[in-house]
Amino acid sequence: MFAIFIAISFGAVFAIQTAINAQLRKFVVSPFLASMTSFTVGVVFLTITLLVSGSPIRLILWKKRRCSY
Repeated sequence: MFAIFIAISFGAVFAIQTAINAQLRKFVVSPFLASMTSFTVGVVFLTITLLVSGSPIRLILWKKRRCSY
């Protein structure tokens, strides 16, 4: 039951996001600026959420592996 609720919620959020992007594109005139604005707002929101949650940031850029031959 919870999975169905989550699926319906995600579907609704995607539909709302499409409508918001369409309105933003009309406001800023350029599709490039609209996508850049949407991306920037998303990054800011996720950064604030990460900082408020206090979760550690674990970035694994390169992990050396030891090979035993």
